[in-house]
Amino acid sequence: MYKRQEPEGVDSSAKFVSQKEWIWYQWFGEWCVDASLASATGLYNLREGTWDSEALSLACISAEKLSTIVPTTYVKQGIREPRLILSGIAAETAFNIGASDGVLANLGVGAIGSELMALTIGTSCAIRTGSSKPFTDVSTRSFCYVLDADRFIVGGPSNSGGIVLDWLYNSVLSRNLTDRQPQRFLEMITAAQTTQSDDLLCLPYVAGERAPLWNADAKGVFFGLQLTHTGPHLMRAAIEGMIFNVYWIASGLFEELGQPRQLIASGKVLETEWIRQLVADIFGIPVQFQGAVDASVVGAALLANIATGVVTWQHVSQHQEVAQETQQEATKQPSQHRAYESKFQRYRKLCSAILSEW
Repeated sequence: MYKRQEPEGVDSSAKFVSQKEWIWYQWFGEWCVDASLASATGLYNLREGTWDSEALSLACISAEKLSTIVPTTYVKQGIREPRLILSGIAAETAFNIGASDGVLANLGVGAIGSELMALTIGTSCAIRTGSSKPFTDVSTRSFCYVLDADRFIVGGPSNSGGIVLDWLYNSVLSRNLTDRQPQRFLEMITAAQTTQSDDLLCLPYVAGERAPLWNADAKGVFFGLQLTHTGPHLMRAAIEGMIFNVYWIASGLFEELGQPRQLIASGKVLETEWIRQLVADIFGIPVQFQGAVDASVVGAALLANIATGVVTWQHVSQHQEVAQETQQEATKQPSQHRAYESKFQRYRKLCSAILSEW
């Protein structure tokens, strides 16, 4: 605990706040934190909607040193920041406190119920779905963040995203600086599309791992290398390993919340069409891509409209259903799930066998 290392720092601190809370205080003169951000601190009681007394005791922090928890739909007027006023923003302008970026991203793509699941693969990776009640699970250590009183976003985070592919290409497969051009990297990704990795497996844990292993000492592994394997084989295996890992996380959610009817894909890695098809095949679920849109920004705008009464949750749901129907032509349907399911089981078995070595 921080207090054990810096007892004077804890005792002398007036508040423990995030950057967002500090900005809100500067704008409005009140210490507030939205329930979504509060639920990501580890100090929040999901079922009571308050700071958790046991967690606070363990952290040696009193509730008085934390901000007041407010709903994600909380709205405030009367901004007092001079620079914003000088920019032309009127004092009566309504500001919505909002939510965290992952929660807003799910709202932005419409994945706020268990029938849809959002998968984002950028530098790291996260998979999230919606629930009508708080959900946590000790075995998977899934997160559960508040969207509103009756809506929660459940999921798991992974270190094994695009950083694995960047490392593999730049640190292992590149022979010189010329090879490290973005176009050469894209050429390797394209070559991996038509390359079959067969029995080659990659455990992509070069950056340690959060879900599903929760082991900072986890290591990357290529298993089954042969003389016939080339750079594209390694890249293909790494991409498959990255998706197997997130499928492993999702499988734990499926057991508790049911399998969704569709995945909503976002993030730089999933802008590549054949990788989205691979996701559909491994998950056995259709994958929809809504383009290079910042889903968190869309979600923030939607939540602000709900908070100010411009639209209702029902209107948002209806709009998103229409939007998903218009995207059907961009949806990838699973075609090789059975073959990849067999390979996924080998992946799990290999990981379990080597886990004790970490």
